Amino acid sequence: MSWRTLLVAVAVIGLALGGVACGDDGQDEATPTIGVEGRITPTSVAQPSPTSADTLTPARGRRTGIPEVDAVVDAVESDDADRVRSLLRYMTFPCEPPGADGPAICRTGQKEGTPVDLFPSEGCESGLTSREEIDRSRLTGRGMGASILYEVYRAPAGFEPPAEYIAVFSTASVSWPGLAMAIDQGQVVKIFFAVIFPGGLGCAAKLADMVDALGVEEVIPAEP
Repeated sequence: MSWRTLLVAVAVIGLALGGVACGDDGQDEATPTIGVEGRITPTSVAQPSPTSADTLTPARGRRTGIPEVDAVVDAVESDDADRVRSLLRYMTFPCEPPGADGPAICRTGQKEGTPVDLFPSEGCESGLTSREEIDRSRLTGRGMGASILYEVYRAPAGFEPPAEYIAVFSTASVSWPGLAMAIDQGQVVKIFFAVIFPGGLGCAAKLADMVDALGVEEVIPAEP
C-alpha cells in the first residue's frame, strides 16, 4: 500500500475528532474533516486476548477524583470543542520542503524551517495532524459528544509519548466504537481509536481490542 493510500485511509479515520454526523434514523456516518500531514508509519495491533474490558459498562458521570484526569473526561463528555482543543499538547517540528522525510512538510508559502505544531493520533495507522486543521475541524457533535468514560488506566512503563494515565471512552459511532486519550500533566498527548474500517487494515475494531493493544493493566478506580 502506498503512503498516499495510507494518507487517504487515515484521513477517512480522521483524527476521528472531526466528529460523526448523525441522521434522524440514528445511524452514524463518518465525516473526514481533518487532514493529516507528515509521514505515516504502519501500526502493529496486538492480537486481543480475553479481557475484563469486555464486561465493562460505560457510565456517564464517572470520575476518578484525579483533577488532571477528570478535566479531560469532563471536556470529552461535555461536547465542547474549545475545552477539548485547550487540552491538546502539540509536538513542534521545523517544516521541510515537499519530498523530504521529516514529519512536517512546508505548505505553500511557508519558509523552510517554519515551526509547525502537529498532534499525534493512531487508528489503523499512525498520523500527525496540524493545529490549523484541528482548529478548523468539528471536535463536537454526536461523535465526540456521545463519548462516555469506559475506564481509566495508569499508562504502562515506557509508553510513548510519555503519559501518566490513559482514559478510555465508549462512543455511539458504528465506525469508531471507542477512543483512548493518553494524558500527561493534565494534557492530552495522543489519541487512539478503535476503528471499523472497510477493507480491513489491521485495526483494533472493538474497544477491548484497543485496550489490549495499549498494553494497560492498572485500573484507576472511577466512581459516579
